[in-house]
Amino acid sequence: LTQAAGSVFRVNGNITAPNFTVGNNNTFAGNTTLTGNLNVASGGRVAPGNSIGTQNVVGDVNFANGSIFDVELSGTTADLLNVTGNITINNGATLNLIELTPFTGLSANILTATGAITGTFGTVNRNGANLSVLYSPTSLSVGIIALNTSAVNALANASIASTILLGDTILEQSSDHAFMAGKNLWITGESPFNDSDP
Repeated sequence: LTQAAGSVFRVNGNITAPNFTVGNNNTFAGNTTLTGNLNVASGGRVAPGNSIGTQNVVGDVNFANGSIFDVELSGTTADLLNVTGNITINNGATLNLIELTPFTGLSANILTATGAITGTFGTVNRNGANLSVLYSPTSLSVGIIALNTSAVNALANASIASTILLGDTILEQSSDHAFMAGKNLWITGESPFNDSDP
């Protein structure tokens, strides 16, 4: 199933298509559960919800070079694309972050997979928002972390052994062995976390 050129396909409910393709200048939106694989071609957009919302894909997702993932944020909530299979993100894909109102939460998942997430978004448009993107190979998610005062001042300790906090200064190694191993690489135990900020 392929969308007609220049269309917005907004579904609030369930659809089944073995291979659903979002083509150039098309948008797939709504609070949807798609049973089938989702292919986002160059120029295609995925925009979960009608405002803040969730799209579920029972299958695999592929973001091609030139594809766009629109994510709206408001308060402590954000759009979510939840996938039961694998997600492939080609380096030419774009993540577009849109604050409807200032994001005030510490973090929010925007992309999750039961399988594996391969690749990263080559371009992240923050549109003036003070946000970072965190790729976690252990949780198979892409999250948002606001660089607010509480995050900057928080300390890593044994009670947050699986949590990485971003700030302006390097977190010292603590009893949970959570520390910053480089400008863009965060480590907790044996699992690397990649912060996409330059």
